[in-house]
Amino acid sequence: MGLGGGAYLPVGDTELSFDVSPGIHGTVLFGVTEVFILEGCLSYWMLQDADKVDTFKAVTAGFRWYMGRPTVHVDTGVGAYNYTDVSDYNLGVYGGIGVELGAFDVKIGCMPRMLMACILTQA
Repeated sequence: MGLGGGAYLPVGDTELSFDVSPGIHGTVLFGVTEVFILEGCLSYWMLQDADKVDTFKAVTAGFRWYMGRPTVHVDTGVGAYNYTDVSDYNLGVYGGIGVELGAFDVKIGCMPRMLMACILTQA
């Protein structure tokens, strides 16, 4: 289990609407084998620009594969995503790559309409 924070980097049709914005997320990992892990995550991002603050929420589930030392991993899965300007959740895919450095997991990933960079502390 872990709790983390990161930065939202807008892409696509959100690129003109928001600046780089902070976010928080919680992650649960369940080891199937030493290299294959099930992953679940809840995310909340505070999208902001000079005039307004909006939100992006995500619930994701997927897989993590560990690839070597230091502990490099690739993540992929599906999720439900919601912007406050949209009344319902939309389905999409995500992907990322990260490295575990002691008690921290540093990750760069991509979700619909955003890139993210985050650091997760692990318990």
